[in-house]
This record gives sequence, structure tokens and C-alpha cells, in this order.
Amino acid sequence: MLKKPIPKQKNAPLELYKIGKMIKKEREQRKLSLRQLSEKVFGNEYYASAILKIENGNKPKVEFMTIVKILRVFEIKII
Repeated sequence: MLKKPIPKQKNAPLELYKIGKMIKKEREQRKLSLRQLSEKVFGNEYYASAILKIENGNKPKVEFMTIVKILRVFEIKII
């Protein structure tokens, strides 16, 4: 029996979308560019495009620790 392929999700779930919008708002309030935030979070600027995708809800899967690292830069505690 053939299994149907699972369709790829194009957009992030609503909760991740909301987190992305919050990250963008915090970044803009702190006047950080995507490259600057990438440098602070990952130690280099090469992840700026990934951060942009998170902010815009265009990255359906994001590791929890990536979100935690970004929030730490903004000194935001999750629990």
C-alpha cells in the first residue's frame, strides 16, 4: 500500500508567527539589524536570513533553543 506524501507546511504555526513578530518588534526597538542580531545570537552574521524567516513566519520549523538564544539576547525570560 502506497502512503501519500505529507504536504510540506509553508508557514509557521500561529504561536511561532506571534513569537516572530515579537522578536522583530524587540529587534527594531533596540535598533539592531538582522546581521547584528545574528552576530549576537550565533556569533556570526550568516543566520540573518533565518532570523528574517522566523520574524515573518516563513520558517515552519524552528528549534526551541534557537528561540531561547534570541530571547536571551533581549533579556526576555520565558518562564
